[in-house]
Amino acid sequence: MQKLQPDVARIRKEAAGDRQAESKLLMELYKERGVSPFGSLLPLLIQLPIFLALYIVLRDMVKAGEVAKLAYPAVKQIPAVASVLAHGGIINLTFLGFINLAKPALTWP
Repeated sequence: MQKLQPDVARIRKEAAGDRQAESKLLMELYKERGVSPFGSLLPLLIQLPIFLALYIVLRDMVKAGEVAKLAYPAVKQIPAVASVLAHGGIINLTFLGFINLAKPALTWP
């Protein structure tokens, strides 16, 4: 894709804001050079289950009351962090007023 950048810039300049013509010229360029526009999708699909599993492991590993035990001593001295650790119960666990962040949900990550 790096090798195509000069051609892509030339096509964007030729199209001059016409999105339909630009996309048509880009698809012709991709066919000419044998490049798939979805070529970067496979690494993403491979990484997605790994990141999801990592999120689940870290979510289950750290409980709300144990954050103070896990924080480094230097981090505990930062005033903002110290106030959160000292008053853990005053944190609002709802997002936008109706999404409960305290309950685990696989759809949010």
